[in-house]
Amino acid sequence: MGDEWLEWKVRLPEDVEYDMAITYAAPDTCKGNAYVLTAGNNQLAGQIEVTTKDWFDFTTVKLGRIRIGSGRQSISVKPVKLGEAPLMNLHEITLTQAHQ
Repeated sequence: MGDEWLEWKVRLPEDVEYDMAITYAAPDTCKGNAYVLTAGNNQLAGQIEVTTKDWFDFTTVKLGRIRIGSGRQSISVKPVKLGEAPLMNLHEITLTQAHQ
């Protein structure tokens, strides 16, 4: 797929599960684009199903729950399927410690 992706290095205090959400803008031409979010050794797949009116109208979508180990970890978003437009305008990835 494309040569561009985003990656962050984070330091997490505990080996726990996190609820992951992604905030992005993606007009109709992005619908169907797909990506994978990798956190530590685990992955969540996502697809642009909810579109926005333009590249600066952001929406937040819950991706699911993922276990991430403690210490220094990498979190990345990489495209796996692109249509006629770029993947999305990514604003943020949110990790919220899951409550059992």
